[in-house]
Amino acid sequence: MAGQFAVRRVLKCLSDPLLERYFEERRPISEVRAAIAAIGDNGKLWDLVPRGERTEVEADLRKVFDLADEKGISNLFDEAWYHDFDVELHRVIDGLDGLENKALAALLAHEDVFMKAATLRQADALRGNSWKRWAGLPTGKHAITKEMGARLADDVSEYFDKKEGRGKPCHFERLLRQDRLHYIFLYPADHMRRVLVYENDKLGPIDERPGFDVVFTFDVQNGILSVWSTGVKDTKLALKTMFCEVVFGKDIDTTDIVATSYKLGTFLNGTSHLDIDPADGIKSVSLKRIKLAPLAGTERIEFEAAPRSRNGDIAFVLRDHLANPLSAYAVVEASLQFTFDEGDSGRRQKSFTFDLSASGFSNLHSKPNEYRALGEKYLRLWNVDVPDGSA
Repeated sequence: MAGQFAVRRVLKCLSDPLLERYFEERRPISEVRAAIAAIGDNGKLWDLVPRGERTEVEADLRKVFDLADEKGISNLFDEAWYHDFDVELHRVIDGLDGLENKALAALLAHEDVFMKAATLRQADALRGNSWKRWAGLPTGKHAITKEMGARLADDVSEYFDKKEGRGKPCHFERLLRQDRLHYIFLYPADHMRRVLVYENDKLGPIDERPGFDVVFTFDVQNGILSVWSTGVKDTKLALKTMFCEVVFGKDIDTTDIVATSYKLGTFLNGTSHLDIDPADGIKSVSLKRIKLAPLAGTERIEFEAAPRSRNGDIAFVLRDHLANPLSAYAVVEASLQFTFDEGDSGRRQKSFTFDLSASGFSNLHSKPNEYRALGEKYLRLWNVDVPDGSA
């Protein structure tokens, strides 16, 4: 959902029948449910939620807000497919107007799928330029166990404590995506900070120690490790080493492990020049979003196609809106959409979209195997996915 989160704004976007179900099944509050039909402005329902219930209701609405966009709904269907719930999810949400209603209906229909999709949506939203990716790790059935997660949390906590004086304690969370992509979310303790908070309706300062994010993703099928951290290159290299030693042992042979990145410059000229194999049933490949960095500056320029744009590919607008020749810019992020032939009834989707960043991050790994393999094939064919020669 675009814009800034606001409880009343989300409530206004939700339909009466869904709100009645929510306040009956998930958060039973009879006063609110009884007022829905007559209140006229659903934003005013917030006034009727008892203060003791507001934290839980607001947390639910925040997750609905986070999933109420095209990427969030895509996350829902990706996870629903893995849980064999995608056909039922289509039945539940396809007839609903508004992305907020679709997200809330998914929460009410299958909480596990919804909550997992919400976590993955947050991971997919992490800044692309803070990811680093390596290929060539051992493949096969390498389960990331709870014990491994705990050891990795201890190692990462110790590393940041010695280097920066922060990092202890460190909580971790594991998540498996599509039976092959392991996520480990680490939340080391950050430096102390003072904030103003309300307690019993009184405002006062408190000292708090928030957590910061370190994320590992490991594709066991393809031997690809991605690390997200706001640290410098040396920090990411250290995190990669910690992961390999915890999962594969200290004697792991690192000869074939190589950093990779995406060379996105080809998309400055759009996608019409790119080769497509007719046997793959692809009708078109469109550039939906592109973020540019001027070679002689530090600012960023981003172009994004309108959600319902029929043209889809935005490359044609670049020359008209840029002050300098295309050669004066580097592409740092891009989003591609593959659209399939209408007669290809074997596809579960008419199209799929994925994001790329020059640092090596892509959410392509989150797509069903069929689409992931197709995207990877063309990124190699177009010389977009290449080793960058660094450790």
